[in-house]
Parts: sequence; structure tokens; C-alpha cells
Amino acid sequence: SAIADLTVSPGSNPLFGLNTLGGAMSLTTKDGRRHPGTTAEASTGSFGRTRLGLNHGGSTPTLSWFLAAERMVERARRAAVDAADRRAAAGGVGDRPQPRRAEAEAHRAAGRFRDSLRCRYRALVGDLARRGLIDEIPGRTTGEERAQLRVVRPESSDPFEAAADLFDEAWYGLVPVGAADDDRFQHLEHDVLERTRGRV
Repeated sequence: SAIADLTVSPGSNPLFGLNTLGGAMSLTTKDGRRHPGTTAEASTGSFGRTRLGLNHGGSTPTLSWFLAAERMVERARRAAVDAADRRAAAGGVGDRPQPRRAEAEAHRAAGRFRDSLRCRYRALVGDLARRGLIDEIPGRTTGEERAQLRVVRPESSDPFEAAADLFDEAWYGLVPVGAADDDRFQHLEHDVLERTRGRV
């Protein structure tokens, strides 16, 4: 690795700019004067994973250099992901909407509104996938799901975008989430499903 040091500064810090509301990371890379010599690394893991790394650093009185190269191969993981995708497309796996909504209600009753929103969003995606409007693929982002629905059913895009925003802000932005947010998501979800009705 060419990284010598990683420092995490939580909270807003004007030193790193005006947009560092959640914090900032400062990376220091290696150089040939402080990290001279050649090192090689090799490791293996699950799914046929193989990782090879080679680093070399050096210097002269007027010049320093540090080179890093890495190669990683996962021979079996791609096949496993492809198989999971095929099963999801066939309805064998994936987020079945009703169990997800039941889970959401349990989270809501316990005051876990962030978890409730997560379950409701996955249930909504599951419904849209079963209507043939978006692809339910493990690891897909909300941005990809928004873009696909925007093309196939633009009239349902606005409420879906708002619902995805709620999910993203709650799950990734870590904003406070309450019952009102859960209620708003259910309203948006109903709107999306009404606008896509008839596609089963």
C-alpha cells in the first residue's frame, strides 16, 4: 500500500473547507526517503481471492520516488454474484415486500424508525421489481434504481425520488428519523405504487 498514514477529523473543520460537515480524512502517502527498499506481499481468501502487492521506494540527493502495484483476483465470487442475480430475477431470492413491511412495523413499534425506513424502501423496490419496472440486484444503489424508474415510468419518478431521499438521508446521512418521516415515506410509497398500478 502507498498510504503511510490516515487521520480522521470528526465534525466540521474550516481547515478542510466549508463542506466538511461530517468530518474529514487526511491521507499521507509514502515517499522514497522515509520508506526505502522493496517489499512484496501475497494473500489468499474466500471465493478464490488472490492478492499480490509490490512496493519500491528510493531516493537520491535530489530526487525521491515510491512505486506501488497491486493485483487482486476473485475467481469464484463473480460466479456466486451472477448466480444470486439470476435467482433474484427468477423470484427465488430478494426482498419480498410483505415480510419486509411486517418487519418495518415491528421496528416502528419499538421506536427504531431508521430501520423501519430501510425495510419499507426495500419492500418498495421489491414491489417495483415484481411489476417489471426495475431490476432487483444485490448491491445496487438508489441512484441506479432512480435512473431506471425515471426511464420506464417517469410519472412515478418524483415520489420515488423523494422516498429514496428519505431512505438515503436516514440510512447514510444519519439524520434524525421519527414517526413523521416514517409516515411520509408510507405516503410516498402509496403514491409510487398507485402510479405504477397495472404493471404486474
